[in-house]
Amino acid sequence: MPVGRQPLPCVKRRLEKLGLDLYLQAVHSVREGSAVYLAQPMQSATLYRDPGAVDIVRFWIRYLLRLIRIP
Repeated sequence: MPVGRQPLPCVKRRLEKLGLDLYLQAVHSVREGSAVYLAQPMQSATLYRDPGAVDIVRFWIRYLLRLIRIP
């Protein structure tokens, strides 16, 4: 889902709506008997989570340092 320069609360709302839509679609498919079951790959993947206060401060510090071009 492209987010561009949208603020975090807007992105979060869009993701919640998308997640709910997908969840309802999955439940409907299971009830109809048309669900397709696929095993998840065994490889590890990146875990994305809601950022905490420390994560947000780190992000802004990196962003500000890039703006003033300090390596």
